[in-house]
Amino acid sequence: METVLSFCIVIVLVVFFHELGHYLAARACGVKVEVFSIGFGPSIASQKDRNGTEWRICILPFGGYVKMLEKDIFAKEDKQQKPPENSFSSKSLGQRLIIIFAGPLASIIFGWSIFYGLLAVYGQPVPPNYIRQGIGGVVVGGVADKAGLKAGDVVVRVIDGEKKQYIIKTFFDLYGAVQKISTGPATFFVDRAGVKKTFFLSPRPIIVQKDDGIQRLVYQIGVKSPLVHYRNLSLQEALVRSVIVSQNALSMILRGYKELFLGHLGMDAVGGPVKIAQLSADSMRSGAQNFLGFIALFSINLGIINLFPIPIADGGRIVLLCLEGVRRRPMSPRVSYMLTLGSLWFILSIFLLVTLHDLNFM
Repeated sequence: METVLSFCIVIVLVVFFHELGHYLAARACGVKVEVFSIGFGPSIASQKDRNGTEWRICILPFGGYVKMLEKDIFAKEDKQQKPPENSFSSKSLGQRLIIIFAGPLASIIFGWSIFYGLLAVYGQPVPPNYIRQGIGGVVVGGVADKAGLKAGDVVVRVIDGEKKQYIIKTFFDLYGAVQKISTGPATFFVDRAGVKKTFFLSPRPIIVQKDDGIQRLVYQIGVKSPLVHYRNLSLQEALVRSVIVSQNALSMILRGYKELFLGHLGMDAVGGPVKIAQLSADSMRSGAQNFLGFIALFSINLGIINLFPIPIADGGRIVLLCLEGVRRRPMSPRVSYMLTLGSLWFILSIFLLVTLHDLNFM
């Protein structure tokens, strides 16, 4: 239930603000919006506003759309008859480009606004200093707890049964050393508030399942990472920092797609609805900050995906409008419709493929 709830929250919020970008731009350009839908398929709730727009929530929460008034593409061509003044087709090329581009832009702005809110409310996270803070705590009943380790202890070095020494400068060094010494026993040299202590520990093997669904054997002594601290920021500092964080998120996402298209990443790097639902549930369980951060990243990612030059996506429609500008005349509505229909089947095929992979059917 938690997985379904978190998935619906993420999809509804991200899709709503994306489509809201199209809606507001269309209204600003004088285009009548007939339908604003969250989801596809049969409507489960709907309401018409005073402008004649029907707001819908549909049964399949895998996206959404804004239906604007347009001329009937299957009607008999009549070059003398102009489309209605409040239709999308009647607007200038520049206005139509603005309406289409407004969706991806709104997604990116929504992601940035979440980052800004998090930084303004919580502050900037400061990476933990292991040497100063020590371990964040011990798991009750774990190997470290039984041996006598406490929160704040600094493991400075480890020597395994074969007298091999591991110098510990970060918590990741400690994790790596535990994996290498495996089940031990090993000697842990600890600094406890300036007092030198020695402990003998044998890491415990456990099986964990990673995000890719593969089970792996890891070793643990039952210690927690030092806590992340937050530095308070002024609203101006939070604004500047949120722009940097958003730029880093954009760069990270674009690098990921570049690696994917170059074939450097496999199917494990691609996630469908099932994986998105799992990640959203994991982020929700880890706290409001992580959940909101996940929504921000997902929104920015949606904005980028929609700029891909695929006819059904906003990027594809932008390409068609640019071609119209070069050709000095619009592409045939029926040709545009067939391109959109073909790309829809392509996207649905990819959707099915990644979903089957998420369910370990492939």
